Amino acid sequence: MIPRVLRATLAGALLGMGLALLLRILILNTPVQIPPQRFGWQLFTLSLAGGLAGLALSSVIALRASSSDPAYRRPRSNRRPPRP
Repeated sequence: MIPRVLRATLAGALLGMGLALLLRILILNTPVQIPPQRFGWQLFTLSLAGGLAGLALSSVIALRASSSDPAYRRPRSNRRPPRP
């Protein structure tokens, strides 16, 4: 079975790759001339960024779940405390 962190990393990388391919289609349909090498780097960079984002989110969720501090698990309210 694939660990949760690895699945989140792969999902982020796939989303980054999808975004890179969408941007490539948009750029190809404009009059701008861009060398093909830059498309490869764009795909690599956005896939890497998506993978790192998925890894970071999954790590934070895992750390939060393993926290033993009860104050950390207490539900937070979005209300401000009253002014003195």
